[in-house]
Amino acid sequence: MPENKTLIRILSLIIAVLLWIYVMGEVDPETKAKISDINLTYTNTEALTDKGLAIVQDGPSEKISAVIKGKRTYVSDIKNSGITASLDVSKCREGKNNVEVVLNVPSGISVVSLSKEKSTVKVDEIVWQEKPVKVKLCDYEEESGEETEKIPWITSVGHESMTVSGAESSVEKTVMLKGNVSAKAATENGTRVMVNLTPVDKNGKRIYGIELDKARTGVKIQLLDSKQVKLDIAGINLSSKLKIDEIEGATVKIVGTSEALESVNSLYAEADLSEVSKAGNVEISPDIQSLPYGIYLFDAKAPSVSISLKAAE
Repeated sequence: MPENKTLIRILSLIIAVLLWIYVMGEVDPETKAKISDINLTYTNTEALTDKGLAIVQDGPSEKISAVIKGKRTYVSDIKNSGITASLDVSKCREGKNNVEVVLNVPSGISVVSLSKEKSTVKVDEIVWQEKPVKVKLCDYEEESGEETEKIPWITSVGHESMTVSGAESSVEKTVMLKGNVSAKAATENGTRVMVNLTPVDKNGKRIYGIELDKARTGVKIQLLDSKQVKLDIAGINLSSKLKIDEIEGATVKIVGTSEALESVNSLYAEADLSEVSKAGNVEISPDIQSLPYGIYLFDAKAPSVSISLKAAE
């Protein structure tokens, strides 16, 4: 008798498994699933452009979540391949607009709920402005103060500035187009590389929704020699009641090819003393005049020098 009960249980389990396989494979029951991190994109943006308008994007693409319903195989396919949601901006006007979120689902799938039914779309007048291009070195730390050390240096940038376009408020926040180039790319003969440009604000934070004339610019990076040279400083615009008693000499570090550095032993600089009205010592950063071709200041800011002033006789 116990053996019969065991056999019945085994047969029941086999039948249940077969029924489950049949239901899953043949009937394909309906199920629900939550999909997260769905990118919210804009559609019909060309309609805004035709009206001279553009979207103000405060950050990267917004993400939403949704609960969908449909046959198990359909839902499984969507979970594997992903899904998108969109905002039709064709009817937006300047200012803030509440736009319905549309989940782009295939036939056989219905939307149960969305984490966000509508989204606020800010729209501004589209403008074009010229912005400076700034490329900086990365992956580099000065190893020592020795003059023999080779220094990676950006010797040329393809674009000094570039035209950008976008929503007026976004363009106004953009202070430059920033690029980074790895110091590891530098060679003694110079290497040309293409650098991606990113619009950034005064704090270096990326500005979204900005269109660039060109997304990249060419940069030449080269390993150069360095050298310390003396500053020949002249005081200018000094009151006739004062005169310079002494200027403590200062040196600056310059970089260039070995051939270019050979002919440079000093640099001419001017110290504007127009704001000085009495005798004594003055700390001032002189303005270094034009550099010889192929010579660069290692530090763009001139060092502070001490100038001793006394009454004119």
